[in-house]
Amino acid sequence: MSARWTELELAEYESRRMQKRTRQPTYREPSRVEATTDKVDAAPSKYRNKKTEVDGIVFDSKKEAKRYQELKMLERTGDIKDLTLQVRIPLEVEGERVCVYVCDFRYYGRKNGGWYPVYEDVKGKRTPVYLLKKKLVKAILGVDILET
Repeated sequence: MSARWTELELAEYESRRMQKRTRQPTYREPSRVEATTDKVDAAPSKYRNKKTEVDGIVFDSKKEAKRYQELKMLERTGDIKDLTLQVRIPLEVEGERVCVYVCDFRYYGRKNGGWYPVYEDVKGKRTPVYLLKKKLVKAILGVDILET
């Protein structure tokens, strides 16, 4: 049994191969304001989350984008203030940097007539690395991470 191609089959094969090589990636304009989800012909993400854009900010998941919209509403009503995204918290032990924890949101909430900081992370899957960093934040800084 021979595996020979006809000239037509060979031409079609080479044409498809060249299309794959010359295909240019398409990029979206980052200044879009409405909430959208990326529909890229790529492999699905590890945890099946879909990047979502709200107010010109790209979030790692729909859940995180929805929580952002909820927090913005609370900020407008005055229940919270100073909403900040992707806050980097360096974790050091005896002057040695262990790692950096990045929480999704930091804001100030009301409690007993005063304002106190709230560190919040939107989680779909609690990974072992996340659990370890959460414990380090609690042990080193005495701060609880609110999970939503």
